[in-house]
Amino acid sequence: MRSRIWILALLGLVLGAIIETFAHESQVDCGKRKLKTSYLIQNGLDAKPGHWPWHAAIFYKDEINEFYYKCGGSIIDENTILTAARCVFKLDLPLSKDEISIDVGRTNLEENAEYTQMHNVQEILVHPEFKINNIPNDIALIKLATKITMTKFVQPVCLWIMDDKCTSIMNKKATIIGYGMANNLKQTLVGVIDRISCDIDIPKEFGNKLAPDMICAGGQEGARACSGDSGGGMFFEIEGKWFVRGIVSFVSGNTENELCNTSKQIALTDVTNYIDWIKKHVDSRVLISSDAIELNYDEKLELFDLNTCGLISSTVAADGTQWTLPWLGFVGIYRLSDNTIDKRCAVTLLNEWYAVGPAHCFQNDGLERRVLFGGNSELTEPICDNRKRPCQSPTQMLQIQRVIIHPKYSINNTADNIALIELLNSADTTQPNVQAICIPIIPKLRTNKTEDLSIAAHASSPPSFASKTVNFIDSKDCTAKYAQAEFPLVLETKRLCTQISDRDAQNCTQLKAGAPLQQLRKLNDKEQYFLRGIDLFGRSCSTSLPSVYSNVNNYLDWILYNMRYDILDDSDETSNDEDSAIGDSWNKLQLKQGTGILSLFNLETCGVTSTIINNATKVDRTFYPWMGLLATHKNTMEAITYIESAVVLISDRYALAPAHIINNSVRFVILGYCNALLLANCEHSKCDHLFHKVEIKNILIHPLYEGDPKSHNIALIEFMKPADLKHRYINPICLPLTKELRKNEPLDLTVVPFRNYDNEAKNLISINPMVCQERFAQEGFLLPIGKIPKCAESVNNIERKRIFLKSGAMLQTSSRIDGQNRYFLRGINIHNDTVGKDYQYLPYSFTNTNLYLDWILKNMNESLQRNSTTTSDLQESNPIDSGPVNLPPVKMHVKAGLFNLSTCGVYPDNKNTMNRLYSPWLGYVTAHPDPKDLLCMVTLISEWYAVGPVHTLIDRTDLKLQLGSMIDSSDVVCEEGDESTLCDPELQKIPIQRMIVHPQYNAFDNSNNIMLLELSRPVRKPQINPVCLPVDDQIRSYDISDMRAHAFNLLTLNFIAQKLDEHTYFTSTECQTRWNKLALNWSLENVTQCIMAQYSPNTECLNSLPGFPVYTAQHINGIERHFLRGFAKAWPHFCSKYYPVIFTNIDTHLDWILQNMDASLNYKQLSFDLRSRLEFV
Repeated sequence: MRSRIWILALLGLVLGAIIETFAHESQVDCGKRKLKTSYLIQNGLDAKPGHWPWHAAIFYKDEINEFYYKCGGSIIDENTILTAARCVFKLDLPLSKDEISIDVGRTNLEENAEYTQMHNVQEILVHPEFKINNIPNDIALIKLATKITMTKFVQPVCLWIMDDKCTSIMNKKATIIGYGMANNLKQTLVGVIDRISCDIDIPKEFGNKLAPDMICAGGQEGARACSGDSGGGMFFEIEGKWFVRGIVSFVSGNTENELCNTSKQIALTDVTNYIDWIKKHVDSRVLISSDAIELNYDEKLELFDLNTCGLISSTVAADGTQWTLPWLGFVGIYRLSDNTIDKRCAVTLLNEWYAVGPAHCFQNDGLERRVLFGGNSELTEPICDNRKRPCQSPTQMLQIQRVIIHPKYSINNTADNIALIELLNSADTTQPNVQAICIPIIPKLRTNKTEDLSIAAHASSPPSFASKTVNFIDSKDCTAKYAQAEFPLVLETKRLCTQISDRDAQNCTQLKAGAPLQQLRKLNDKEQYFLRGIDLFGRSCSTSLPSVYSNVNNYLDWILYNMRYDILDDSDETSNDEDSAIGDSWNKLQLKQGTGILSLFNLETCGVTSTIINNATKVDRTFYPWMGLLATHKNTMEAITYIESAVVLISDRYALAPAHIINNSVRFVILGYCNALLLANCEHSKCDHLFHKVEIKNILIHPLYEGDPKSHNIALIEFMKPADLKHRYINPICLPLTKELRKNEPLDLTVVPFRNYDNEAKNLISINPMVCQERFAQEGFLLPIGKIPKCAESVNNIERKRIFLKSGAMLQTSSRIDGQNRYFLRGINIHNDTVGKDYQYLPYSFTNTNLYLDWILKNMNESLQRNSTTTSDLQESNPIDSGPVNLPPVKMHVKAGLFNLSTCGVYPDNKNTMNRLYSPWLGYVTAHPDPKDLLCMVTLISEWYAVGPVHTLIDRTDLKLQLGSMIDSSDVVCEEGDESTLCDPELQKIPIQRMIVHPQYNAFDNSNNIMLLELSRPVRKPQINPVCLPVDDQIRSYDISDMRAHAFNLLTLNFIAQKLDEHTYFTSTECQTRWNKLALNWSLENVTQCIMAQYSPNTECLNSLPGFPVYTAQHINGIERHFLRGFAKAWPHFCSKYYPVIFTNIDTHLDWILQNMDASLNYKQLSFDLRSRLEFV
């Protein structure tokens, strides 16, 4: 400890000498905050003292010699303020120096603080080409009569003298500050907008075009500049230093009724166009480059122990390998199954918290990476034997807190290929196998000498990780050798080359890229290793081409700047005044509850979580009871529910979902504690204590949604009946119904669900729209700023594995109101669950629900809450006219032999049969080899043909038709020829020869959903008998009262033919109107029959299955026969009182059926050709 103190003192003296030597040559310390602070840049928040120390307040003198605030400005040097030219004019006339006063260090217009300084003006310098009635050249300098005293609350900002192209800041995040219409200094984020996309309102007196020397910017997340912010700066942070790039000239829409209109944009003067003019009037030392990094080296000394760093070790790693380089580590993708990493690259430990390595080893693939120190393979416990050899030392597998990639490194710029790794937990450097290498902390310790260089490598004899001597290669020789290999190489000062000798290469095994280049130096009479470079190409042991390294000396200041040396001062933590304002506004809103649209919301209980209590594990879990599931069934034989998306409950009557998931499937909502596994387990048992299924009354898709999931992707779902909010797992989320809530945009967000449609949460951080726009552009989506969704990313994208969020996953924030955390909805996920790898680098994207609050509230029906919840929400339609349905004759000629109208369509009396699961013409289509795999029902229309829906059989082969008994009836005694007793028919399984699908069948809109099945042999009669087709002219027309619907009665377990009336039958027009409410693009008019499964509270619900027929009972020659009029193709999941079952209309397709039936099949079954034996006379 004493030696470390002595070294710190010595280095302090050296540092003091350096500072004294160069004091007169140093540049002005600008753009740096002097207060340590955890204060985040959030839109519209009050700025803390010292957080924007370069902001100046410009006051005007009025007619009674009192000063009032007019504009903002920026401190450039100790006596110069940068502002807009129009800020030093009044009534189109320039102000005199006596009419202006400047305050610096002020954060409140009405309160003077001890750190506030007031200055008179010595001179006002307006750009010579500025005209008050024009836009260009809106820039001025105010020279002060007294010098500003620089304190930690008052500091100058840096002038931007780098690249003057506007493209360099396009889509970048910037900050503007000002008072606007308030007394407290505020801050807001803005993004630069290209001139084409700029939608700014140019004042008429300025013309109609933005001046070429100006920048257009848009407010972020619902905040932007106001009229009182003119003259203030637009600031960018570059590597910890703040630069002024723009000056607020005017704010679009600042009329009496549009003050601080968040939909408007800002015009700013581009400072870079006026640097030459500014140079004439300011201290030249303020003109610095963004590459200059200023450090307090004395503070950084606390990060290192120069007494112990860089010393070789004599420890032993796993397998007995000598481990002499304790700073050597490896980074790779972490495998939880065996607690290992794949060792993608090598890294070098700088101190117990930081390591350095190549940037290319940390691509944004969402996979967790960890760092291994102390050995080449994981070893959790020391291994010792009795042979008096050193024990094998345990390694340290460490998680990563964050990875800081050099800001200039990119796909197109690999020169700055370096990254700083900050560990989540510190490395234990008390262990001899894990120690830091030395780095030259202060410039005095830095050298460009190239002697005594070595690389970290693996040697096989003896097995060890040790240093191998290498020789420095001149940059010209290095580039020449690579040129011979047709590999153009640019070194400059950022890279250097070495090469190993042939002799040393013989016992040298190359490590991964990132292996350290070391330099042995003498410090305090000890030989210690200093880090000199980082291997980029993984060729340290190669004798063919030199090895190339990042020159660490070139990045030392950047590394040191990004290494944190102390925790934040507790005194600088900000109190959350925003929550207080939010709470007050919410409490005021509750006073209005029960009136107007607010009657639909329960403001006292919304947004409050539930708790899942696990008595077995004793671990309770937070449950978000507003998460629901949008489920569908596919109108098949199987009672399977498919989860399509998550939905978010916003009241007892309404939920929100993404519009892109609304497809042509019959759907309903599940509320409560439910996931796919629970849903399957509860298919045949009641789970009402966990969740409820809710019937949908109406789905309203946003009118501007046109299929692009990134734009207007939102749908409002209305329930048939209110949800049970007394259920412990059902409760709506809150909507941000106050302006305070909408204005507050916290960076920390939560999303639910993020996997398996379970009620689990993931933490995200908000991304500003400009960055999001660029991220989409990088993946090939060029979107205007107005169509950018709300974007977010994982809090630590390196440490956590990226998981694609579920469709409809809700983005939420919490605010503490009256001592309770309450959640508010901010967005819904717009990506599909099945988004491919091509889109894995897109940020998490959400429909910003704040932008659609007006549309949501407008379409919520407040009258529902006033009505009784026990009555039916949808009134039954008026009874239809149950008179005749007149149909024209069939066009197709009915081929002889197709039908037997003397035997078809007679329904037997099955009261005495033991098997009631029997219909003479109803059959099941099964899939071979499993006969229990029932795909759909079909109706037999002749001995050779059956008809039914096609949607369940698409892409299925090897099908059979099962007719007759559905159960084994072999124990029933039936005498042959005995027609007095109805015996159960035999079970007939007939292979299907051919499936004829309607050529215009459309699976998307469910139109022409009909097929004709041709059997491989005719059915055996008499108990299997076809239904009649309405081909005879005398029975083409019918009355509604003649109709029967085939259904299955769950109570009596038999097929029944339910007679229809004016309450159960619906016209196709009324049917279309009702089903349209579920946003189905089905064409139902004139091609369907529609029948209600349950039409009154006292009528039992009759279950339907695909292919169940509907027919008319009509008399021919005194015998009642059944004529097929349709078959079921779709129905609601519930036994609905509103949505009818949809039947394909046979009469519409009768001509197609007749055209495709082969009459010659009746002759093909004979063993001889009857026609050849006929004699004609």
